[in-house]
Amino acid sequence: MSDKQQKSKVPKGIRKLRRELDRAQHLHNLASNPYLQIVRLDRFATSTRILIWSGLLLAIGFTTSGVHGFIAGDRDSSDPIWWGAWAIEPALAGLVITILRWESFILSHNVTVNSRWVQTTKYALLSGSLVMNVVSALPKGIVLIVLHTLIPLMVLCIAEVLPVVEARLNTVRTRLLAELNTTTGNERDVLDDRASEESVDTVPSPAPAPASTSPAVSPIESPARTPPASVPAGPSVETESPASVRAPAPGPEAEAPKPVARPRIPEALLAQIADLARTTSRQVTADDIKTQFRLPASLADHAAAWANTQAAST
Repeated sequence: MSDKQQKSKVPKGIRKLRRELDRAQHLHNLASNPYLQIVRLDRFATSTRILIWSGLLLAIGFTTSGVHGFIAGDRDSSDPIWWGAWAIEPALAGLVITILRWESFILSHNVTVNSRWVQTTKYALLSGSLVMNVVSALPKGIVLIVLHTLIPLMVLCIAEVLPVVEARLNTVRTRLLAELNTTTGNERDVLDDRASEESVDTVPSPAPAPASTSPAVSPIESPARTPPASVPAGPSVETESPASVRAPAPGPEAEAPKPVARPRIPEALLAQIADLARTTSRQVTADDIKTQFRLPASLADHAAAWANTQAAST
């Protein structure tokens, strides 16, 4: 039965569902591609860093006014201390930002920061800013006291959250890169196997020896002998000359199926594919394997060729 006749027997609704399934699997393969996921992760990480640093800088800008009020007090703008007080909080915040950037860079290379001095320095700088903000807001009412307490605490929380965010983003990116290397390695192995098979197929086979053109020797008939008169003639025995017996011509040998390299997929999945090829009345195709086992196109082609070869050999 041809493929067209088999397709004609399949109901139209089933064919439509199969086409939709193929499209869905194609879209899923594209969406789950490691390259695309890495690009999406990098974009998400960039937007996350921008938002976190923007909030941190705005919070530091607010705490700067509290530190200035604590240091300058009732001094007039003609006093140099009044002007110098504006540089205290940016200096402290600059040190905190430098430490945070250093931590982010180290964590992006899968190196953990196990130093108490780093944590102590961050806490000392941020605690100093918190104390100066709270003290400067005491004479100004409960609202400013709450604001000058919560915002420095928010800066402290951001300083602790940012390294964690960098570490988790780096962990996800490392996993995607490992998955990408695995997928690329499997596809490279399949291509190498196909190249080796093609190189074996293109090796020229030795030419058959030319057939002998010598003319066939016809059997030589010996003249009949006349028996003597005293001896009665018996029945004559006819014998064939060895030259008249010819060896049978060798018939054409059936070509054995060409071996296909074993696909690099789990043994349980290989057994299921082999069972499908043995129980199907026709040769399985790459579409059959992609539909039932959800393999990539390259692996599906390879697995189909291997399964058909195994079914033919058994």
